[in-house]
Amino acid sequence: MELIISGIISLIIAVLVGAYRQFCITMEVKAQWNIPMIWRYSFARFLSWIIVAVSSIGAAFVFVGIFSVIFNDFIGKFSFGVVLLIRWVISGQLGVSKANKALAAERAFEGTEEYKEILDEGERMKEEYIAKQKQKQ
Repeated sequence: MELIISGIISLIIAVLVGAYRQFCITMEVKAQWNIPMIWRYSFARFLSWIIVAVSSIGAAFVFVGIFSVIFNDFIGKFSFGVVLLIRWVISGQLGVSKANKALAAERAFEGTEEYKEILDEGERMKEEYIAKQKQKQ
């Protein structure tokens, strides 16, 4: 029973971290200005890849053992690739859909008055900064 629970927990960790990785990759491709800060560090990219790989393989081995006992050895071994494929598809779908929702919300916000006020404030701050730099010279 503990083995089944550890396999399910490993699979959940792999799916969630894999979905976050896919979210960050999608944002990096579609909206480079909106990448999560942690994703800018190569250590975080590598560590998240290791977590996904180890937990995916661990979960797949657990399910191989379970399916080998329940069905037969061939189906058990075949389930290894199936579990990895299903994890990959679910993570991809979750990550990309979350990124697309974030991008759609951002596009919807662009036309609002609050967005224009933020842009105006940014321009004002930029002009103040340039003026201060000119005064220093």
